[in-house]
Amino acid sequence: MAGKQFSINDAERLLPTLSPLVLRAQRLKTTLEEYEDVSLRRRIMTDGTEEDLELPEPLDAEHQALKEEFYKAVDRVNSHGCILRDVEQGVVDFATRFEGRDVFLNWRLGETRITHWHENEDNVAGRKRILELR
Repeated sequence: MAGKQFSINDAERLLPTLSPLVLRAQRLKTTLEEYEDVSLRRRIMTDGTEEDLELPEPLDAEHQALKEEFYKAVDRVNSHGCILRDVEQGVVDFATRFEGRDVFLNWRLGETRITHWHENEDNVAGRKRILELR
């Protein structure tokens, strides 16, 4: 596993910085989904002609700007050396080594501490409780 390695304490020091960034990414994702829902409803309500399938130009430009802002928000989280795994759940992974193997410390938005970890090939469903790795 290449990249930054975190101790539990290092990862926990980042939580006050990451919380608002992850929350912003969640809000942007929700707004993007609302735009996509509007677009889908327009497609269902039209007769299927090509010009009717597109968002009106001002909405399309705003949609594109929101997409860019969403990806920037995700990049801001990841720029700290961690990985935003699941925007909707607010799940962030921090690479670490434990007992000679690469694993991830795992945090979910709203948690005040790092209390879980998982193997590289596992996802959020494979989270295991940290008993005492400090």
